[in-house]
Amino acid sequence: MTAAIERQHQLLLIEDNWADFDLMTERLAETPGASFGVNRASSLAQAFPLIEEGRFDAILLDLNLPDSAGLDTLSAVRQCAPQATIVVVTGQVTDQLRQEALALGAAEVISKNDFSTRLFSTSVLYLMEYNRALGEQRSLEKLLSVAPDAIVVVAESGPVRYVNDAALRLLGRPRLELVGKLPGFALGQASEPTEVTVESGGQTRLCELRVVDLSWNGEKSFLATLRDITEQRQMETQLAISDRMSTMGTLAAGVAHEINNPLTAVIGYLEVATFLLREIDGTEMALGHLGQARDAADRVRVIVGDLKLLSRPEDEKIGPVDVHEVIASSLRMAWNETRHRAQVVSELQPVPPVRANDARLGQILLNLIINAAQAIPEGNKADNEIRVTTRVNESGEIVIEVSDTGCGIPLEIQPRVFQAFFTTKPIGVGTGLGLAICQRLVNSFGGRLEFRSQPGVGTRFQVLLPPAEPASAPPAAQAQAPAPAAPRGRVLVVDDDEPILRVTELLLAGEHDVLACTEATRALEHLQAGEEFDVIVCDLMMPQVTGMEFYERVRALGRGQEERILFVTGGAFTPAARAFLESVPNQRLDKPYNPRVLKDHVNGTVRARRA
Repeated sequence: MTAAIERQHQLLLIEDNWADFDLMTERLAETPGASFGVNRASSLAQAFPLIEEGRFDAILLDLNLPDSAGLDTLSAVRQCAPQATIVVVTGQVTDQLRQEALALGAAEVISKNDFSTRLFSTSVLYLMEYNRALGEQRSLEKLLSVAPDAIVVVAESGPVRYVNDAALRLLGRPRLELVGKLPGFALGQASEPTEVTVESGGQTRLCELRVVDLSWNGEKSFLATLRDITEQRQMETQLAISDRMSTMGTLAAGVAHEINNPLTAVIGYLEVATFLLREIDGTEMALGHLGQARDAADRVRVIVGDLKLLSRPEDEKIGPVDVHEVIASSLRMAWNETRHRAQVVSELQPVPPVRANDARLGQILLNLIINAAQAIPEGNKADNEIRVTTRVNESGEIVIEVSDTGCGIPLEIQPRVFQAFFTTKPIGVGTGLGLAICQRLVNSFGGRLEFRSQPGVGTRFQVLLPPAEPASAPPAAQAQAPAPAAPRGRVLVVDDDEPILRVTELLLAGEHDVLACTEATRALEHLQAGEEFDVIVCDLMMPQVTGMEFYERVRALGRGQEERILFVTGGAFTPAARAFLESVPNQRLDKPYNPRVLKDHVNGTVRARRA
């Protein structure tokens, strides 16, 4: 079996004395376990070309050469061979010479008197190995210094041996306060990444910690890598919350749609029952009860409408928004939060429409109103107030102000009010995203969100928004005589919900001939057979053939009856449904609708067609 080839160390001996050169060469050849390739230069003039041509592991330099300049020669050799181990050999070694030589980059100063012993060759070999290890250490430190993650080297005995620049930035402390001290965090298991918290400039940062074993300057140590994942975790939390809010919005829209259908039937049947009872004497008490039931159903209808307004996450269209309508809706939705805490006062001056999105503006105001309510303890409603006002300021901006008489915001945290994930509420009550999102939304409308707060007195938030582009003034309303009774027309009603279909038929059958179909395909058969209808009342969202598909098939018949379709819907909460309604000129009636509104539309359309 062939023995492994031993690496040969390349040496350059800069020595003008042949006897000293031969003695050094003999001693080096006797070194056990090492092989040296020795080159000689008797002057600096001979040495520098050799240094430039090849890489030497070590250079043994005699300072007493004919062309030497003493320690300046050492500096020149070091500059020419920055990686080599340079050993100064001299006849007499003094402490001052050693200190000055070491300061200029020499590995050691050896007396020529040691040439006669094996200590000389052993020292040279040791110095080369030490310098090689030191060079590797410096290369490692240079590599670690530019790493983007924080790196801390911790000795097995406990103290920190090294920190890179990223660690200084993360920990927010100078190197002298870290090296030699305990790290301040548990290293955990070397093989598994863990999450630890570290203090940084008065803040707590969440970091992912990875630990590996290594030897550092010959000492068993651990290299700990700290990656700051605070923003990443916050972003993941925000995305999770956004996803949950989006899911809740979709769920709310779906629930609203499902409530709207039976509610439409309830309101319709109450209307029919009230009409029938009016024809019977002695039914005043029953009529009163029915009126109360009708009012209660109307309240549910308004609440569902508010819920639908807030749950339109995909409808971000910017346009004119009636501020007072959004305020009224937001106050109704916040009623459960405010009713036990404060009296709600509205002082709404006339203001023009603002340039915003009604759903998002509702989200902003609802958040501000709920925050105002939660700043007031329960149980003392008579002495507390939440005030909502509107006005136009001197700059023409519409100002919506929500103020409260609550606990106020402490002065030291007021600068952080709009900071994402900052909250003073208990865990499970607040996410710290509400005001940050409100500010972002207001800014997206071209407005500003400002506040003033006095601890113990209360807080006032102001939403300042630009007015919408002025629209052309509508023609002046003319006094009109009551509309004449409509002639009897033909009405086609298409709705897959049987109770809604039947109550719609009942509402219209007294004045018109009504054909009711629970399936769009059945209604299409009548139209394809050539039947004509003055009005077609059609549900938008149906299981087999949707109102959108029904419209296209009616239009394909080429008789223009698609223009007579009145769409009714419990919630066009899909992007396709919203896009469709925006693309067609047909009128739309949202469930649960007022039966009188339905009758007025049908009568007006029949009257116009039969005129």
